[in-house]
Amino acid sequence: KAGIEAHCDKFERMERVLKKLPIPEQGLFVAPTVIKLEGIQELEQEIFGPVLHVATFEADEIDQVVDTINAQGYGLTFGLHTRVDSRVERIINRVKVGNIYVNRNQIGAIVGSQPFGGEGLSGTGPKAGGPQYVRRFMKSETPHNAAVSAAPTVTLERLQMAIDQLQDYGWADPVDRAARLKPVFGTVAAALDAAPEAMPGPTGEINSLSCCPRGVVLCLGPDKTSALAQAGIALSQGNAVVAVAPGIEAAVAAAVGEGIPVVGIDGLVIADALAAAKGIEAVASAAGEPSLRAYRLALSKREGALLPLITEQHAAERFVTERHLCVDTTAAGGNASLIAASE
Repeated sequence: KAGIEAHCDKFERMERVLKKLPIPEQGLFVAPTVIKLEGIQELEQEIFGPVLHVATFEADEIDQVVDTINAQGYGLTFGLHTRVDSRVERIINRVKVGNIYVNRNQIGAIVGSQPFGGEGLSGTGPKAGGPQYVRRFMKSETPHNAAVSAAPTVTLERLQMAIDQLQDYGWADPVDRAARLKPVFGTVAAALDAAPEAMPGPTGEINSLSCCPRGVVLCLGPDKTSALAQAGIALSQGNAVVAVAPGIEAAVAAAVGEGIPVVGIDGLVIADALAAAKGIEAVASAAGEPSLRAYRLALSKREGALLPLITEQHAAERFVTERHLCVDTTAAGGNASLIAASE
């Protein structure tokens, strides 16, 4: 209560409060408040209270607005109201959030119809009520390989150089990935991001669940065989990979030559490098428990989103992010010329 009120008071002193309702003298109430913002970048944290923030923008600034939303790191829900189909496609393909609602309210997610969960600072695991949820409660095969001795140490600087090589990478269509990966990585998992999955729902509503690549994944072995297996499954789901293990550079050289987004580094990463490396979205390792403990501690020191440490051997779903789209199709009526308008 004190935190929300302090937030509102800050903007009231800036003369940015557009409306504030009175509250009872008795009880723990926070006044419903409407605040004017220059943009979402003015919010330093999520405000869970009866506070509505309003920001306006020009129509041709929509891409910049979405990019600014993404840059905040929070990605739970996003609501959009428009009858222009091209604008819907443009925005939902750009915004990085777990649940997107078009022409309807943003609350009341139903298990099995609208699997619920965010990404970034708004979520760390599979969506509640989704097809991957129960699997996370099951004990899975998690092989632990002994640490490799006499391997060179990979510093943060060396690791960051490899990560930076993969920024803005391009990758093959899901249909082509398995064939391109097979010569180096063998048979890989099916691509979960191949097509959205239609979810059941009421008449007049479209619900679909998509899987998206996480981004750049660190595959830390610790040996060449496990690093190759981790890299194969990460790449099969559309990610880029930095693989670190003794002898891995030569093992992935052919893949690099074919334009597959993978970089190999011979050696072993020092755990502290995981605390500061930028541009990664997940870490995979089959190391022994002492090494995994050190990795977890290093990852816990990072600012921003919590990154998963993936130890399962055959869990393709751990290498993707789920996003759900819900569209109220009954809102498509009205001005036919507006619906047909192009941008």
